[in-house]
Amino acid sequence: MIIALLLACFSSGSNGDCSSIDDGVQREECFFQEASLLEGDRGALSDYIQRIEDPSSQDLLRLRLAVRDPSKNQWLCDDVSTRSAQDRCRQVVGRPHLRQKKREDRP
Repeated sequence: MIIALLLACFSSGSNGDCSSIDDGVQREECFFQEASLLEGDRGALSDYIQRIEDPSSQDLLRLRLAVRDPSKNQWLCDDVSTRSAQDRCRQVVGRPHLRQKKREDRP
């Protein structure tokens, strides 16, 4: 699925540049898929997010990554700029049960 989405990014004429995708939903999904590939490298992920020009897109990406894996990505909430993203991040980070691994994810 990730490969299909990345191929969609490239086949849309964007040459891998998500910001050139006209459709907003596809653009945000492209940002999310590219950022997901960088999750293991905090510095690279932070740099990637900073290169996105639209602050709302940056916040949405930070929030989506934090919600997807709060235990690993709660640090992203430190940099959100919009009030709604701050509130949502606070909700996610403030719920310890969301940061615990699911039973099927435990070794």
